[in-house]
Amino acid sequence: MPFEQVGEIADLLEPIGQDRAVEAVQFAVAMRRKGYNVYALGASGTGKHTVIRDLLRRRADTMPAPPDWCYVNNFADPQKPRRLQLPPGRGNGLREAMKRLVEELRAALPAAFERDDYRARLDVVEQQFKQRNEQAFGELQRRAEPKGIAILRTPMGLALAPRRDGKVLTPEMFEALPEAERERIQHDLEEVQSELEAVMQKVPQWERKHREAVRELNRNTTGAAIALTLDELRAGYRDLPEIVQHLDAVEHDIKENADDFLTPAQPPQGMPTPAPVEEAMSEARFRRYQVNVIVDNLGQRGAPVIYEDNPTHQTLVGRVEYVARFGTLVTDFNLLTPGALHRANGGYLMLDAQRLLAGNFGWASLKRALNAAEIRIETLEQLLTMASTVSLQPDPIPLDVKIVLLGPPSLYYLLSSVDDDFKELFKIAADFDDRIERTPETTLLYARFIAGVVRREQLLPFDRGAVARVVEQAARIAGDADRLSAELREIVDLLQEADQLAVGAGQTIVTAAEVQKAIDGQFRRGERVYRRMQEEIGRKTIRVETDSEQVGQVNGLSVMTLGSLSATPAASPRASGWGAARSSISSARLLSAARCIQRAC
Repeated sequence: MPFEQVGEIADLLEPIGQDRAVEAVQFAVAMRRKGYNVYALGASGTGKHTVIRDLLRRRADTMPAPPDWCYVNNFADPQKPRRLQLPPGRGNGLREAMKRLVEELRAALPAAFERDDYRARLDVVEQQFKQRNEQAFGELQRRAEPKGIAILRTPMGLALAPRRDGKVLTPEMFEALPEAERERIQHDLEEVQSELEAVMQKVPQWERKHREAVRELNRNTTGAAIALTLDELRAGYRDLPEIVQHLDAVEHDIKENADDFLTPAQPPQGMPTPAPVEEAMSEARFRRYQVNVIVDNLGQRGAPVIYEDNPTHQTLVGRVEYVARFGTLVTDFNLLTPGALHRANGGYLMLDAQRLLAGNFGWASLKRALNAAEIRIETLEQLLTMASTVSLQPDPIPLDVKIVLLGPPSLYYLLSSVDDDFKELFKIAADFDDRIERTPETTLLYARFIAGVVRREQLLPFDRGAVARVVEQAARIAGDADRLSAELREIVDLLQEADQLAVGAGQTIVTAAEVQKAIDGQFRRGERVYRRMQEEIGRKTIRVETDSEQVGQVNGLSVMTLGSLSATPAASPRASGWGAARSSISSARLLSAARCIQRAC
């Protein structure tokens, strides 16, 4: 080792001995065909997450930033919000522009409807409607006067009554008339009543035309008031036809609902101000003009690299939130929240395979999104076709993402055998080795890895002897003098514990002695079962023959690993009663076992 302390050598930038896995990941990220996602399989602690994250980030830095995605109101069907795609960083600009538009219109529209020209034109419309009514009823009155019939206005509407000498006849006076005259008057009343009903049938039509004339006047007034503001807003998005189309729909809706922008009159002096509920309802009227930016790539350099540690249905594809209003749960497009697939769209998404399968419908939702190449935000009730309330159905967003699953080899082979979709969607396996060949070159790479950990974790400097002892321990973990362990998490733990021992002893450098103390401490903390086995052997409960000879008897020895501790029980009925997570044989133990077998034979 050509150094005295690790501070003299550079950090390790590439993974040690994982060329096969690195090549697989590099090929997968370069392949843009469907289904070339990655499953990184290997033992825990081999650095899969760190290696893949660094590879993806280097690749992502060379890629363009993905676009922003927004949801806006669908004025034709509010239950189906529309998606909008904008260049990266422009989504927030549109959201703020729409907020300013609403604020400006809340001040400009009331002023427009208070101007004298609007009131004058409104008076003309009202006079036309009034004149038409008066003209129709006036003509009817003139035709009824020669017949002695009067048209009276009562709180219940219009009524007809006979009249003589300018006075309306009472029922008693009418009954006192001769029968022939009563019959004539009754006949005249029926004729005038028919004419009155004909006129009354036209009144709703006249009122409808009157309302339409008022609405047209309001639309024209609103259009003139908002034209300049909206034209300026459209000018900033001429290169985005979808945005211009949405602004056209906003303009049409504002014209049709101009009353929402008219500021209500202030209450008279001494009257209470509007309640908070009324103010909230007033603000809710303008929510349909807002912009919900669910993906904002402002300041994003390159493509995103996202790791989701809780991959469930909602955290992957997003969710629809609800708010309580007047005792009822309601929602709108502003309550759509994004998932990890939205944030990673256009880049890379890393997921833990075991958590994904254990998550709430996470695996099914991920497969559905990858097969359809789109992200569809929907509730679990909608996914299971169990929805009992009206919910939103937003437009799906196109999906372009590379998925990397991290998990054990056993899960990879299980999914390959039982799930056909898995083989179609994850065609690349990045197999991380749990040990590497021990050569002078890889030993120096191991030393550079230790140097990087020391700098990153701000540990005391490790001298050459300490590094050599760590490398030797890596070989013991691998169980082979010609191999080094690739389970680097155990090595990092050993470095941190050795540093703590050196700090506790007041030293400024970590030597091989501190490394050995850390190894002994790890053994000491987990040696209970080992010591119990030694006691059983010492008490002859477990017999391991090491002297003399026995016909037909072989001492079967193996290294049983429990947690981080390896012990060597004898192959006896009692010893076989306790299991182990895995079995391994270190070189020292193998030599000891061989000698015992040789003596026994």
